[in-house]
Amino acid sequence: MFRIILFERCAMKNTLHKLILFSGHIIIPLFIGGAIYILFRTENLKMFQWFESMNLGLFVKNMRTFSPLQSYECPYWVVFCLPNALWIYSLTAYLLLVWKNSRGAIFWFLLGPAIGLSSELLQLTGAFPGTFDGADLAFTAVFSAFPLITIYPFRKEKRQ
Repeated sequence: MFRIILFERCAMKNTLHKLILFSGHIIIPLFIGGAIYILFRTENLKMFQWFESMNLGLFVKNMRTFSPLQSYECPYWVVFCLPNALWIYSLTAYLLLVWKNSRGAIFWFLLGPAIGLSSELLQLTGAFPGTFDGADLAFTAVFSAFPLITIYPFRKEKRQ
């Protein structure tokens, strides 16, 4: 009986640990990046058309209008660089957590930075829609390395 209770506690602790890892490294960065886009970016972006087509236009307008942050003047890098960097961080963390013990983990880990960096470099050449920004490139490089620093040292489970 004691073993069953101990096993259940360990399983719950492990599940809670995974939930905290998933939330902290994947969900929260995506939420923050999305909130920055919704609250501070121009309504000319395609995503605002998507909100309208999903009947969320009024909800998003109210968020933008009544947000206490709306009167705050965000720095350039927060509005234009941080959302993309958080997206790359989240993708890289996700791939690192999912593929943590596989032989192909390095490929999956490098996929996030490769997507982020190549999309910015392709904007420089005009082969990808958008405007090249050196700050975006720097933020993407730095934020794609964060999961390696924050997750990688703790990712390996004990092997028997």
